[in-house]
Amino acid sequence: MTAFPLESQFRDVYTDAKFKEVQVQCTRVMYLTPVEKRTSANDADVVEHLFEDIVYVRNKKTNKEVATTRRRTYCVEFNINTLECICECKHFDTHGIMCRHQIKVFFMYNIGDLPANFILRRWRKDVQRKHMVVKVGYHDPN
Repeated sequence: MTAFPLESQFRDVYTDAKFKEVQVQCTRVMYLTPVEKRTSANDADVVEHLFEDIVYVRNKKTNKEVATTRRRTYCVEFNINTLECICECKHFDTHGIMCRHQIKVFFMYNIGDLPANFILRRWRKDVQRKHMVVKVGYHDPN
């Protein structure tokens, strides 16, 4: 859907259902507005980015997220050396995929390789799952 290099990497690694959730985050990057960029007071390698974002609410009847007119500012802490990226919205902690704020930071720094800590094993499509390997006694491949 978008030209983000991370999106194509997510497509290759994630299951189809999780990749669709990532695509939603990638399309919502367009509505982010960078507000401020500052160096962290604690560590010189950590850069804090502030983004103004639209607030989305889930409609109870249709169970879809709808954009509102409200805005909120999110802070993303990004370590340039370790590529550790922590967002205030906690989307990665709750849903297991990168949020649009983190994707925007990676795009701003031209980072095309996805760090391994952002790919959770449970969403990978190349993982051999135990429930999919069931030995059947009556199956004879010959």
